[in-house]
Amino acid sequence: MVSLNIDPALTAQVEAMKSVGWLGQLPRAVVQKLVENALVVRFDKGDYLYRPDDPPGGIYGIIRGATRVEISTNETPSQLIGCFQAGAWTGQSPSLDGSNRMTGFSAVDEVVALHLPLAKIRELAQSDPRVTEAIGTLSVWNLNLALKAVGELTIRRADQRIATRLLGISNYPLGIAGEDGWEVPLNQSEIAEIACASRHNVNKAVGEFRRRGWLKSRGKTLIITDPESVQGFANAAME
Repeated sequence: MVSLNIDPALTAQVEAMKSVGWLGQLPRAVVQKLVENALVVRFDKGDYLYRPDDPPGGIYGIIRGATRVEISTNETPSQLIGCFQAGAWTGQSPSLDGSNRMTGFSAVDEVVALHLPLAKIRELAQSDPRVTEAIGTLSVWNLNLALKAVGELTIRRADQRIATRLLGISNYPLGIAGEDGWEVPLNQSEIAEIACASRHNVNKAVGEFRRRGWLKSRGKTLIITDPESVQGFANAAME
């Protein structure tokens, strides 16, 4: 479903998005222009915002919900590599160079997002060069996130590597926390795939982090209640 104006019920969540992540580093006038011209789009569980190799399109900013991030390579048709949640933006590369999508994003649960179509981005850029600069900044922002994730996969100890990817999946500290902590909405098999670890090692690490009081569960969702301690544990691998 697409609506042309922001649902009043989403106003507080959209306002929160303006101060975190990519939007949080842009001039306020540019942020307002991007948000005011965006559509609100909704996706049901399992729906794709877009798939790898899809034709060029616009950008998406997650207001509510979570998305799996996957990439296709010559070796495998689909590899799960991460999770984007509220406050995260994606889809910038085709907006810059007209290329097909390199990654795919699918809804873990119901997702509500802001969407700036490619035609609207080009229209805004013609009247305000800062919009083009902002899209370029998003490309650098997400490239840095990707490089950080790749670097963390070189950590030898499985539990420390899992700790870094749990934080990454929760979008800590660049996203928006839930009411009771930073949410990890993926199952243990998916966490294992992202962390390049066995499910046994994920289960063991999660159990230990829970014992230390760093994690708790809400239904099937893990909640990181003490991200600083998880970060400290993970950072020990890099010293």
